[in-house]
Amino acid sequence: MSTEKLLTIEPQVLSFPFELHQLASCSIRLSNNTQSHVAYKVMATSRGKYDVKHNVGTVLPRSTLDITVTMQRQTEAPPTMKCTDKFLIQSAVASPEATIDDIRRLFMTARHRIQKCKLEVVYILPPQVPPAVPDGLVTAGHDRNGNNGGSVILRWIIIGLFGLIIWYLIQMAMPLIWSVVIFMMMLVMKMVNKMASDSIEDWIVKALCYAFGYLFLGRR
Repeated sequence: MSTEKLLTIEPQVLSFPFELHQLASCSIRLSNNTQSHVAYKVMATSRGKYDVKHNVGTVLPRSTLDITVTMQRQTEAPPTMKCTDKFLIQSAVASPEATIDDIRRLFMTARHRIQKCKLEVVYILPPQVPPAVPDGLVTAGHDRNGNNGGSVILRWIIIGLFGLIIWYLIQMAMPLIWSVVIFMMMLVMKMVNKMASDSIEDWIVKALCYAFGYLFLGRR
């Protein structure tokens, strides 16, 4: 039997981008190096895990054929992301008139004429894209301008407003204190559901200014 290599197969390692619950695909290119029609058959060690489009067929003389392999959605990642799956591609010379059924019978009977090639499988992790941070969004521990001067002034404003409100409450009757307690509870709920564009300090200043206006100006 001739030792001429019937098909050149690329790549030799199939790389699948691995992401849970997502389909992943890659391609296999079969190149016919002969003047004959070459039949092929693609098989995987893990049945049901991969879907091979046109896993049986014929490559025309001196031509190439691309085959798409799709890995089904996976519900869990293998340990250390190492894959032990393999693909086997068989090839043999076939007649130009051979049908798919003829090719299947060919690989079942003419074992001495079959050439084989094994392909390994590896998983690759998709690149991690950091989330975009909208302009003006404050991160924890930093003020909007990247300095601490504004934070110090803001704290003193908060302390001053708190002091004025407490002094005023001392002069008023107890029912007013209950109304302030309810107001502060509403403030806490508002801070929990605060808008992404505002920091907690912004909400405190707004609430204190509102309370200051209500107590010192609205009561007059």
